[in-house]
Amino acid sequence: MALLRDYLTEQTLRHVQDAFSAVAGQAMVICSAGGQPVFDANWDAAYPLDVPLVVDGETIGRVRTARPTAAGGVPLRGVLQQPFLDKLLKLMANVLAEFCRGTTNRRRRLSQLATLHRMMEEFNGPHELQDILSSVTRTVNRMLKAKACAVRLLSPDGKELVIRAAHSISPQYLDKRPILLADSPLDQKVFESDKPVYVEDVRQDPRVVYRDQARREGLVSALCAPLIYKKKRLGVL
Repeated sequence: MALLRDYLTEQTLRHVQDAFSAVAGQAMVICSAGGQPVFDANWDAAYPLDVPLVVDGETIGRVRTARPTAAGGVPLRGVLQQPFLDKLLKLMANVLAEFCRGTTNRRRRLSQLATLHRMMEEFNGPHELQDILSSVTRTVNRMLKAKACAVRLLSPDGKELVIRAAHSISPQYLDKRPILLADSPLDQKVFESDKPVYVEDVRQDPRVVYRDQARREGLVSALCAPLIYKKKRLGVL
């Protein structure tokens, strides 16, 4: 289970808490998902308002209004109207969630760049084409957390797309015959645009040739990207 401190530093969390507390004129407390304050353990546990902090569908924390115990804490200027506090708590939770998502995106980008660097190092070595293609499918599958990945290359006459490498695909699916480019609107679209084409549901999209096989394989959405070298179309990933 992810924790707030997995995403944000203590300094950032305290800065957000102090800033929103100053606006509210009373304590706005950042808590763990279980409700324990991240700072100031002497806060009273009787919180009248509570908003969960959700990132990628997982509750990683909460923000709450709190009152200090007799031992001390932030002095209150007075009781604010609940609708105002509700909105302020939701805004505070949204700000923290955006900060967390920003951290996630930066980490994901760094991971992708590291993967790309490893791929380039591997491809620059003296490897056979088949080894390179197999490495591509494994790496892309892992990097995108996809169910499966395959490379289809054009035949010498440019009429067929033949699977040359695949990862996490059953032998039954691989046994199907090569795809004729003239019979595949999806691959034609990829080559015409020279850009990736997203398919929301390969089981129903009429541009997909082997819809029944895709259904049996458990495939749903797909991203098809052209493989181009020196402006020459070589195949599809």
